[in-house]
Amino acid sequence: MKKIIMIFLLIVFPAFSGSMEDEAREAYNAGDYKKAIDITKKACNDKIARACTGIGRAYEKGKMGLNIDYTEARHYYSQACTAGDGSACKYIGNLYKKGKGVKIDNKKAYTFYKKARSLFMHDCHDENNALSCFRLGDMLRDGEGGRKNYFKANQLYKKACDAKNPWGCSRLASSYYSGNGVRQDQNKAKELHGQACDLGLELGCIMYKTLNE
Repeated sequence: MKKIIMIFLLIVFPAFSGSMEDEAREAYNAGDYKKAIDITKKACNDKIARACTGIGRAYEKGKMGLNIDYTEARHYYSQACTAGDGSACKYIGNLYKKGKGVKIDNKKAYTFYKKARSLFMHDCHDENNALSCFRLGDMLRDGEGGRKNYFKANQLYKKACDAKNPWGCSRLASSYYSGNGVRQDQNKAKELHGQACDLGLELGCIMYKTLNE
């Protein structure tokens, strides 16, 4: 359960800066969401891009005691995207694609998706960032910012999984289960879901149990 909570924290509050990150996590675990938000906003004001992304995510999803506010979400995402955070660029693309707080604009969505792809590619291949590999894989799988490419998506999922990213293992498992970009192999799918489970992903545990029945 502790690992699952930490994965949630990484989604809402991406790693941003040593002691400030620790303080934000401690406040969250203590149920002091206001303090966690305040610390993360301070990190954002200090030009830490991933902190801005975390605040934007909290506004978009209505988490951490904040009301859903797509305008505020886009404001914080824009800061982070400009500073080079691929996730923030992707999230802005999602807002334009779904018409959240803005008119649906597929052209703008494509532009932000394309920028996100470029940033994820750099972080994945040049910085060996497993989370960026996983997220780039999702974009290739879904055709966001370019054509769909299941084969390359699976390569990225494998790289993420090998680096202990549970979502990478889970996505690759799904590909083996359905045969998207790889030869269908339910035993391999079960094995990979098991790895995701061991790394703290509840979905991996559920799928492993299902495939083991």
